[in-house]
Amino acid sequence: MNAPTTPDPSGTGKDRSGLYLGLLLLYTVVLLIGTVAQLFDIRWILDLPIY
Repeated sequence: MNAPTTPDPSGTGKDRSGLYLGLLLLYTVVLLIGTVAQLFDIRWILDLPIY
């Protein structure tokens, strides 16, 4: 017999995990763009304020 699961009382578990996943994806994309710009010396990307 499986015991019934109780829902998360705050209801923010899925929202928070989606936010963290989005931030991780954004960080990975920014890191990838910066790495490619460094490797191929793409000056206009390296001149952006984020890098």
